Amino acid sequence: MTTSNSEITKKKDSYMLEDSGDRRKFSTGAVRDCVEGKGRFDLIPPFALTALALHYERGSSKYGDRNWERGIPISRFMDSCIRHLVRYMKGGREEPHLVAAMWNIVGAVETLERIELGLLPVTLDDLPYPLLQKRSFVELNEASRDNIRVNEQGMVVEEL
Repeated sequence: MTTSNSEITKKKDSYMLEDSGDRRKFSTGAVRDCVEGKGRFDLIPPFALTALALHYERGSSKYGDRNWERGIPISRFMDSCIRHLVRYMKGGREEPHLVAAMWNIVGAVETLERIELGLLPVTLDDLPYPLLQKRSFVELNEASRDNIRVNEQGMVVEEL
């Protein structure tokens, strides 16, 4: 799909710059909107980010672009992440295990966000309910009975 110059001009004219109302003034006199709450992308380490990008590239060659976005269960991300960390802890250096672990964590975080947004099915969040909630199996089933069913181990077994 191509975009014409007139379409680009329309897009440029059809949006407003987001504005928090807070300003930061620089020593030069320049003023910008404050960045607080928007994330500090400038603090992400470039070596780690590059290593992660290369891991995505390798995965793309093997599985195709954006294959993981179709939905992988959280348990698979966690299993793979822990396996790579343990392999690294044992001295394994035959592949970038720390980068692979990072990729799995990023995938799990993104998948959970997409589940929350309704873009992926809740059944992908297949880990047992958090033990730190100190809620019983009965309470978990009561709380979730309208949307999902969980088994006695707290695993999601059906999305309603």
